[in-house]
Amino acid sequence: MKRTCLLVTAMLLASVAHAEQSNKTQYVTDQITLGLHQKPSNNAGTIGVVKSGDRVTVLRSLGENSFAQVKTSDGREGWVVARNLSDQPAARDQLDGVNKQLSDAQTQIKALQSKLHADQQQFANVKPALDLAAENDKLRAGIAQRDEQLKGMEQHYNIESAHRDTLITGAALAIGGVILGLLLPWLSRGRKRRYSDL
Repeated sequence: MKRTCLLVTAMLLASVAHAEQSNKTQYVTDQITLGLHQKPSNNAGTIGVVKSGDRVTVLRSLGENSFAQVKTSDGREGWVVARNLSDQPAARDQLDGVNKQLSDAQTQIKALQSKLHADQQQFANVKPALDLAAENDKLRAGIAQRDEQLKGMEQHYNIESAHRDTLITGAALAIGGVILGLLLPWLSRGRKRRYSDL
């Protein structure tokens, strides 16, 4: 009896040790169809099939060389042989994606070739203008000289503007002081008269 209990306990521990993380998304490998079994056994009845490329969610696994309980995209739950599951989609589905990427890349290549041809034609049209490099250098030197003059004039204007602002502020303060100096005696006389009337 003890041996039987120990044997059952060991089997349960081995089963738990091989269990993998639940709710992991995997894909049916490149086999044509897999039986979706009611129990983790090849002799168990089937409740349907899953085909290559079908997406399933692994609810639990009894190990890579055993069975995995899965849930299909239409909500059915059953058991399949775990080694037939893969983390990657089926090769034909991957091939479809690669073919689309290749088609997109070829379209981009054609567009780039067309743009290159147009750029080459445009370059051929402007090449005579590029041959006038000496004239362009003179113009650039003249522009640089004018830029320097403009910077000097801007600095002079900024200094003069700051000086003018200072003078205007000083004049405003002086006028304000004069007006205040005239108003204060008049205001103090008006107060004295009011107090004397009381």
